[in-house]
This record gives sequence, C-alpha cells and structure tokens, in this order.
Amino acid sequence: MELHSRRWLLNKLLHLGTGLAGLALLGDCTYEKISPLCEDGPKALLLLGETDGLTLYGGTEYNIRWIAGCVAYLRIDFSHNHGLTWQTIAERVAAQEGQYPWEVPQISSQLAQFRLLNLESGQVLSTSESFFQLIPTASLLIKDHPTLNSIGGVVLYQHPVFDTISIIRTAVDRFTILNLNCTHNGCPVDTPDQGNSWVCPCHGSEFSKLGCVKMGPARRPLALHEYTFNATTGELLIYLTQRERQTC
Repeated sequence: MELHSRRWLLNKLLHLGTGLAGLALLGDCTYEKISPLCEDGPKALLLLGETDGLTLYGGTEYNIRWIAGCVAYLRIDFSHNHGLTWQTIAERVAAQEGQYPWEVPQISSQLAQFRLLNLESGQVLSTSESFFQLIPTASLLIKDHPTLNSIGGVVLYQHPVFDTISIIRTAVDRFTILNLNCTHNGCPVDTPDQGNSWVCPCHGSEFSKLGCVKMGPARRPLALHEYTFNATTGELLIYLTQRERQTC
C-alpha cells in the first residue's frame, strides 16, 4: 500500500479519537503502534478494502481484519441481507488480535456485511461500508465417481444448495456442468435415461446430454455452472454461478 494511503487511514483513526491497538497488518502494510486516545471511548475500524465489492466462496476461509483502540473484546456479526438480520460468528475476540478466521458459509448473497461490536456495551463500532457477494460451492473427487474417469461419462450430482446438476466429462481436463432448469420458463427438467437427454415436463422442451436444444419451445441451451479442476488431486470445485448460453 502506498504511503499516502497509510497516512489517510492513520489520520482517519486519529480523527475518530483512537489509535492502533498494537501492530495491525493489511496486505503488505504494517502500521506503527500509536498510543490510544480514549477520550471519545472505544473505537474500531474494519479493514475490508480488499474484499468490498468482491466475492467470497463458500467453504473457504477469510480473515476478517480490523484496527481497534480503547476496547478489550469484540463481538463479530454477519448479515447476508443488507443488515435486516444479524448472526454472531464470534462472541468474544480480543480486540488486539486484529483478525479472525471465518469459514465462509454455503449460502448465496449479494448483500453481505460484517460489523464489530463492543462486547461489554453492545455498541456497534464498525460496519462494512459496502456489500460483498457470497457464492456457494460444491466439491467432489473424481475417484468417488468412477463414470467420470472416462470421456463422455456423466454423473447426476445432488447438492442441498444446487439441487441436482449434471456433470459430463468432455475432455481430460474439461467438464460440462448443467443447470437443470429449463430455459423456457424455468421448470426443472427430467431425464429418462440417466442424463443422456433431458425433457421439460411443463411445456415439452427437449435437450441433449450436453444441454443443447433438440425441440422447443425453449430456444436457448441449458445454462452452465462455472468450475475449477485440480488435475493433481482430482478435485472438481463447482460454483453456484451460472453462465447463460445463446447457442450450443
């Protein structure tokens, strides 16, 4: 972080009437210790600049970071709905720790926030100023699904967030992962042959194994789920995000 950015943050904290409780780290920046100024009571500031407006994926770990002064213990809350409801994720954290490792939940949200509270008084000291996105993920190992060892192999995979998805291996390191909602009106599609074709029970649209339209009224192929594949471990990590297709 550039020098002027560090000065801006330090000046902001001093303006709030507090200093740094020990050494706080943010990325490659180290902030020097400053004697707390406690005339205005306890203060804290979330350090979320690297996350605000970005995306966190379910099942990963994220370090919530802050700077605090004149307060002994913090409570950390999380909201997935623009602050309408809050859930406590850490009840008693020493303010001087400056960070807390949080396992990102497997939920979908575009309006997620954190807030820090003074544990003793319940006063809200800091709330993240902008929202971040949460995207659920599903992880599976190819070795647990033998049909995916072969090109063309298909697995119907059930997940509590995704519902059922179809996974087809199309190359050594490539997969097609279908969202199984019809692109006509969103009805869940059915398969009469274990994923080799798909039929919409609502209006009769038909799709191929790879989700291409065989018969309308649907005009667009089934949407795809994004993924990453680790060829070394054989882990397939699937994201709830979808990519719409116009053609197939």
